[in-house]
Amino acid sequence: MQCRSHTYNARFSSVSGTYIYACFCSTCTGADACFMCFGQYALLPDGLVPYSLQVAGHTNSARSGAALLHRPGIPIVYKSLCLDGRGQREVAFYQEVYDPEAPETLRLLREFIPHYIGVFQCLHFRELYLGLSDLFGSLNRPNICDFKLGTVSYGPNATQSKITHEESKYIWRKTLGFLLCGMQIHDSTQDTFFQPDKKFCRSIAAHEMLDKVILPFLGPDPDRRRYLSHSYVQVITNLLDWFEGQGSSYILFCCTSLLLGHDAVNPPLDPTATAKLIDFSHWIEVKEASAPDSPSAIRHDLFTGFAHGLRSLRGFLVEAVVAKSMD
Repeated sequence: MQCRSHTYNARFSSVSGTYIYACFCSTCTGADACFMCFGQYALLPDGLVPYSLQVAGHTNSARSGAALLHRPGIPIVYKSLCLDGRGQREVAFYQEVYDPEAPETLRLLREFIPHYIGVFQCLHFRELYLGLSDLFGSLNRPNICDFKLGTVSYGPNATQSKITHEESKYIWRKTLGFLLCGMQIHDSTQDTFFQPDKKFCRSIAAHEMLDKVILPFLGPDPDRRRYLSHSYVQVITNLLDWFEGQGSSYILFCCTSLLLGHDAVNPPLDPTATAKLIDFSHWIEVKEASAPDSPSAIRHDLFTGFAHGLRSLRGFLVEAVVAKSMD
């Protein structure tokens, strides 16, 4: 919905490389408010600092340069929203899933995503933030992996140049069904974290994924590795069952990540493994992907690529249990 009675001001977005237009009116509220009308949202809390556990994604906040903020000790993260349509789409996703009248299919999806807190505004910088539950704030030394799921990273209406650009990012994507976007691995000998850059992540071949990513992520202890692998496999299996059983008849995921994380230090034999889907600025309703003018090949990849990525990642986690070394 667009605001017809208020002025839209242009601001250059370093993320999209284009000018975006946001309504900065503080009186446009209620039923007549559009998504970009400031004044209808709660104020962003004071005392926020950059969230140190972000391993991938954009840093598009004028306020701090960080895409994620939090207040230490409070289990909420605030994600800076792009005002070029992607932010509105992500908010719409969470509002639809957490709507009290949501269908059962979407209510079941809540188990696999962060809890939705709401939308917050920073009037000084004219920014909107999405409030979500903090998945890893309680961990001492978190190991984290961000896997972008799917065999394609573009929607049904993508241009050929967009398709070519996306497919050039990672040649193993169709084979694996996912792309490692970022990771952080705790080094117990130095008490530091290994955080590879984007170039490293995109250089990992399919046959290197186990040794370079999965095994270091799970750690060297075989008993702990077995426990963690089982925990992650169970969540992925449940998510796959939901998607293939009913989810794919309602919603498709494009450029959505599966975020895995656990404490690398404590407790030693009973660590909590967290696996949640994040990033929904490109989610697609099935009726959109099934439109007559939507290319059939892309429709097929959107339907099957997400499930393929889950199966592929699950296979690596199962294989890690029987791996005898990290060499």
